[in-house]
Amino acid sequence: MIKKLNNDVNESIEQHNLRLAEEESLRRREEQSFKKIFTHKFLGPLSIGLVVAFAGMLFENDPIIYIGTGIHMFGWFLWIKELF
Repeated sequence: MIKKLNNDVNESIEQHNLRLAEEESLRRREEQSFKKIFTHKFLGPLSIGLVVAFAGMLFENDPIIYIGTGIHMFGWFLWIKELF
């Protein structure tokens, strides 16, 4: 009976370690995911500005193009500021 209890405890520990490894893997994938680009210090404005500018070009809306270009240029400013 004691031997069976130990096997159950070992299995539960192995299951717990496996679950922790899966959670760690999921966390790493989320950190490296596409969404992380939009929260990055200078990649966020660069990518968001580019998307907004392309949307403005798609719908031929000049103010949207200017807004997207401004956001994109702000991203370039942050990138240059980060380098120096």
